[in-house]
Amino acid sequence: MFTCSLAARGLWHEMMNMMHVSENYGYLGNKGKAYTPEAIARYCGASLEEYLTLLTELDSVGIPRRNSDGIIYSKRMVEDEKKRKQWRARQSKFRKNNNIDGNDVTRDVTQMSRDCPPDLHSSSSSSSSNLNSNTKPAQTRRGDHTPEQIRKIESNAQARQEREHKENEFRKEARVGSQFPAGPDFSAMTDEEWQKHLDSLDPKRKVAQ
Repeated sequence: MFTCSLAARGLWHEMMNMMHVSENYGYLGNKGKAYTPEAIARYCGASLEEYLTLLTELDSVGIPRRNSDGIIYSKRMVEDEKKRKQWRARQSKFRKNNNIDGNDVTRDVTQMSRDCPPDLHSSSSSSSSNLNSNTKPAQTRRGDHTPEQIRKIESNAQARQEREHKENEFRKEARVGSQFPAGPDFSAMTDEEWQKHLDSLDPKRKVAQ
């Protein structure tokens, strides 16, 4: 990567500004004749000595280009101008082939719609209807409801809060275990106590015995 001083980069920036307003875009010269160093230095706001010193620095890193006539030019600016001329030529040819007025680069939209194949029309309509059907309805404001609807909404909200409160209380009690008393200690039961416990669970078992 080529580097140079800030002053040299500033000079090249000013020289590019001069190339932009030049009669021959991208070049510091016209009709095969280069602008004099004095004219370039005066445009860039530098003395002739400063200009020549900084230009030598720019030349050392290969930034300025010169054509066969010795005219300094910017490679990037010249290439961009070439592309613009090619684009303008293509646009001019297109307008000429399609009988388009140079002042109006648009075609008749109605005629373009008539030329559009029917399947594209139906596809566009279907896409539009699908888009509308998938669109979520806008949220209504409080002022859009009737008093009866507002009371119903508030009642449902209050009922929901009460239900959530009861569920939270139930969860707290379940964690503590107050709703689930401890069962009998089977390991400490005698045989007689075990038989009584089984009979209490299944009365038919006692009758069968």
